[in-house]
Amino acid sequence: MFRGNAGCAKSTDCRERGACSADEDDNCVATSNADCAKSKFCREEGLCTARDGECIAASKADCAKSLACQKQRKCIADDGECVGR
Repeated sequence: MFRGNAGCAKSTDCRERGACSADEDDNCVATSNADCAKSKFCREEGLCTARDGECIAASKADCAKSLACQKQRKCIADDGECVGR
């Protein structure tokens, strides 16, 4: 199914995972921190930085603004996700 950038930008993958751009195989992937920052996964899990086609937690700042930090004390970025210590 051909989606391209326009299709990815309107997709659930974009809203939830920050995957708002099409790669060469027409899969929706995360290519910018701005797209990740608008996603549900950023708000809830701190996955706010684009890396290798996905949104990850790359810093304490990514985690600090998430619900995972506020409600579950998962405020430290470790291996791409927010964890508690």
